[in-house]
Amino acid sequence: MAVRPEQAPVYEAVKHFAQRCLLSDRSLLWPERTAWTASNVAEVKRRVVDSSHSGEGNFESKLLEQLRGASPEHWIIIADTFYVYYLPSSSIRLALKQEKIGWACSQAALPPPPAGVWQAQEHGFTTTAQHFNLKYAQFWLILLLSNYIKQQPDASQILAEPHRLQTTLDSQLETISNRMSRATDMRHALLYMFSPQQYERIISTRDKVAIITTYKARATQPLPGDIDQALKLIREALAPQYNTAGHEFDFYDPQLRDEWRAGIQPVVVPPMPPGGEKESPERGAPPHVDDAELAGIMRALQHTQNVILYGPPGTGKTYIAGRVAQALVGRQLQQAVPETARLQRVAAELPFYELLALALYQVAPPRSLLVTELIQMPLVQSRLQASPVEFPRESVWSNLQSHTSPDSPTVGVSRRVGPYLFDKDADSRWHLTAEGRTYVEKDLAEELSTLNQGSPAPVSAAEYIVWTTFHQSYSYEDFVEGIRPQTSEAGEMAYPVVPGVLREISQRASTQPDKIFVLVIDEINRGNIAKIFGELITLLEDDKRGRLAMRLPYSGVNFTVPRNLFVIGTMNTADRSIALLDVALRRRFAFVGLTPEPELLAGAVVRSPESEVALDALLRGLNRRIRQHLGPDYEIGHSYLLRVKAADEDRRLDVLEFVWNNQILPLLREYFYSQPDKLREVLAPFIVDDADDDDGALGGSPELGRATGEELLFALSRLSSA
Repeated sequence: MAVRPEQAPVYEAVKHFAQRCLLSDRSLLWPERTAWTASNVAEVKRRVVDSSHSGEGNFESKLLEQLRGASPEHWIIIADTFYVYYLPSSSIRLALKQEKIGWACSQAALPPPPAGVWQAQEHGFTTTAQHFNLKYAQFWLILLLSNYIKQQPDASQILAEPHRLQTTLDSQLETISNRMSRATDMRHALLYMFSPQQYERIISTRDKVAIITTYKARATQPLPGDIDQALKLIREALAPQYNTAGHEFDFYDPQLRDEWRAGIQPVVVPPMPPGGEKESPERGAPPHVDDAELAGIMRALQHTQNVILYGPPGTGKTYIAGRVAQALVGRQLQQAVPETARLQRVAAELPFYELLALALYQVAPPRSLLVTELIQMPLVQSRLQASPVEFPRESVWSNLQSHTSPDSPTVGVSRRVGPYLFDKDADSRWHLTAEGRTYVEKDLAEELSTLNQGSPAPVSAAEYIVWTTFHQSYSYEDFVEGIRPQTSEAGEMAYPVVPGVLREISQRASTQPDKIFVLVIDEINRGNIAKIFGELITLLEDDKRGRLAMRLPYSGVNFTVPRNLFVIGTMNTADRSIALLDVALRRRFAFVGLTPEPELLAGAVVRSPESEVALDALLRGLNRRIRQHLGPDYEIGHSYLLRVKAADEDRRLDVLEFVWNNQILPLLREYFYSQPDKLREVLAPFIVDDADDDDGALGGSPELGRATGEELLFALSRLSSA
């Protein structure tokens, strides 16, 4: 493969390691000292690998415990192993390498190594991050390989034949039962350092696979299953294009790197799994459901019609609220649209003049009505109930006259606007003109069909369920009613009173008392409750429903909250605005808590060639740490990771990267915005001794806890077991 001249000191150092340590018994750093005997190597392996220490402390403190009473020769082996371990890394400062190797030397009562050995450590040949910077696994593989080589009569042949060395390393990796402790990155690094003419300087299995995936179509022969042999064939195929000026290309050259990284498909976060719907029995008490997730909420709704679902972010509060609403109205969705609902649907969507035209079109011959008779038409009444006006007769008159034909001899109003639909006779009876009838049949055909349906179609959930979200600027005018300036068709300003969300659904529910209606208020705690509800907070009480009415300040109409309207709110316990939650609201709602459910993630595992993490264990481990510092209100909900579980197995790591870096990690940083030390404690699995960046994050990332691919998976696996 690509031998890099600038890495000649690294190749030379590994050659010395093979000759001095593995094929003879001398030290790498102190070649005059005998240390690497088979018995000494076996003893160090027994202490460090076979009796691994899992207690508290960093790598060095655990190593001191493992090598308590060891000889200086044993510590020389550790110092030499430190040296080999650090050779690949360009991410770790030379000063830190010297410090750690010097520490091992001091345990053997030896002076620091001679200055000439540091040239190979100055630059390294690849960036290293999370898994590599955790030294245990890397040390294990070096010691396992050394112990095996020391016992083989043909050790020199194993080291001289790249494929045999590869087979040996792979077999030693398999002796490690814990997959998370298999140092695959060190395996790649050792193969490159021993045989740079045969292997790439790539220590990431994921990068190797991405390169093969991107360029496999350009290979001149079928690729073998061995990724290193496949990479070699791909290099040969690409060489004519990318080798320039007598230099072999590197897969990390910017142009190539951008190509194979772009070849990885972008993350597509799958939607959360849909929830099932439950049918509702007859109107009255809330329906019984077999679903345990909803049963507790339904029991609460048997005692009150106001419920707030509260819990940490990601516990599915909005999702569960939707399922509860669907369960409440389920059976109604299978029934025909009632007459009142069809009238309301048409009445709410049309300008008032078109509504009057539809009403007159339906009148039996002679198809004319007095204004007082027209007001009593069911369609007009439905509109006036939904949007009451102070002077309905004057409003009807105004709309009829504005759309009267300019040729009418009976209407004296001068300002008129098209379409010209109406006229009246000498007895003040209004009717549609020929143009008006054509207009209804052509422009209002859909509405006319809805009104004339003999067997109405089933309704959608939106007929009975209304959603709204509170926020800081949400007001009484949005929720109950308010004045909305409008420009009329004649160009004049008008100031009609427009119903808000609560008044609109309450009026619809009042006209269909045999049906259940549901108002879902998402993020109910984020609004100014006293400002939004005003005096109507009293009408929400169960014993005031349908009994107590209050006069609304804008429209002057008497208003009551009907008994068949359920109100479901959601509330995020991690939101700072909870402290401002109105006490009056608390008294009028029942509160049902939703907690993270890691069992919903059971069986879902995210795997890579080098690491794996079970999603349920990850959620438990993360929340355990959050509870220790902030309490249960700030836990992370399962819905974040349900997205990962729902993904195809080969896409889960990409989705986990997105969810962790773009959703969970920003939330954690917000939680600990003014407490960076606590954030570091929560994200301790992302921090290792040799991380050489400002905040100690693995992988040289500028943001603590942010990582991708193998590095992220490895850190999360540590977090899940911490």
